[in-house]
Amino acid sequence: MPRSRRFGLVVFAARLVIMGAYTAYWFLVARRIETGILHWALSQRADKIDASWQKIRVSGRRVTFRGGRRFRGVRDGAVEPSPEFHIPVLSGTARPWDLADWQIATPEGFAADLAAAGRRSPAKLMARTRTAEGLTSIDSDGGWKLSLDLKDVIVEGGAEIQVSSARATVNVTNSISPRR
Repeated sequence: MPRSRRFGLVVFAARLVIMGAYTAYWFLVARRIETGILHWALSQRADKIDASWQKIRVSGRRVTFRGGRRFRGVRDGAVEPSPEFHIPVLSGTARPWDLADWQIATPEGFAADLAAAGRRSPAKLMARTRTAEGLTSIDSDGGWKLSLDLKDVIVEGGAEIQVSSARATVNVTNSISPRR
């Protein structure tokens, strides 16, 4: 066998081993991502936050939640009356070397119901299809940041208001006060 052919076979075999190792790595990461999300959803119940979905799919670098007709999304039971977020499809994409930062999108839009409390009127926020994209970052201390760019948004709070675009940022810190 000529030397160049042997070298070509060695290079081919090395590429095959590297691709196999990368594929095995992503199967392991996909399972850990799915398990981590399920554990997170269960741990949030202690704070009366209910996150529900019908189907979760981890493929490659993308995680997709599908809700179906009975999808509630996220509900915060610690606040009365409870706000609810309905998201038919939520997808997130991360780089393999940075699983703390996720690009997120709601390709079928979303709706948020903010129930009335006291003298306030109930409010509803609706984003139509392909209107919410953003970034979420998870801190090592348990806090997180969510930045969303919204387009074609309708806000209802007594009267209906149409907004062509908006940017929303939410910062959640995990501050545990020391016991006395």
